[in-house]
Amino acid sequence: MGLDVAYVALDAPTKVERVVSTRFNEWDPALSPDGRWVAYATNETGRNEVIVTDFPSASQRWPASRSGGEVPSWRADGRELYFVGPGGLNASPVFERAGTLDIGVPEVLPIPVEPNRWGNRLRVTSFDGRRFLVLRFLPEEAPEPLRLVRGWRQLLER
Repeated sequence: MGLDVAYVALDAPTKVERVVSTRFNEWDPALSPDGRWVAYATNETGRNEVIVTDFPSASQRWPASRSGGEVPSWRADGRELYFVGPGGLNASPVFERAGTLDIGVPEVLPIPVEPNRWGNRLRVTSFDGRRFLVLRFLPEEAPEPLRLVRGWRQLLER
């Protein structure tokens, strides 16, 4: 047993309800704006992929990524799902029809996204999905050398 997707209701804060729990890892859950769907990453196919399921029953599943993905994030109106995948930031249109989802083919957006180092690194920041907060890593600069100052008390007295 590894990482699972679970939730805690405010009216029963000591009771953890599992949404998705398999022998594989599931992580980075993102609840849709209307609270009916949850997108998450899983490694059940042998590579990281993004899946969407109905919430909280998880009785249906739809693949969102086609060739790898993680860190899902919803547009504010729920009509697009973003995730980090091959080539960078991907966007898939999402259509709901009669209680089921139709998730379109992902399109790579021209926004550079770094490989994962410390968990979630993507947030959609506008209603229309035209602005994002993305964690970027700058090249490490050489640290300033350590300087040993001998006789520092005498220097302070001067």
